[in-house]
Amino acid sequence: MQLLLSLQKDYESKIIEADFQIKLFTTNALAVAGHSNHAEVLDKWIKIKAENTEKLKEILTYLPKPDKPKKDGK
Repeated sequence: MQLLLSLQKDYESKIIEADFQIKLFTTNALAVAGHSNHAEVLDKWIKIKAENTEKLKEILTYLPKPDKPKKDGK
């Protein structure tokens, strides 16, 4: 179980990093200026986000579902 949770956190962190890089690259002219092949760099981060999103979806099927709170709060 710990190994699955560790992988979950790893995938989540990679998704967050990729999302940050994509947003930075698409909104910050200085970030773009440092790269000669803009499409290649953007594609790299989109690929990282997509791959880890799929991995996360898969690993979540093996983890127990969190208990939902009852409507009356008990």
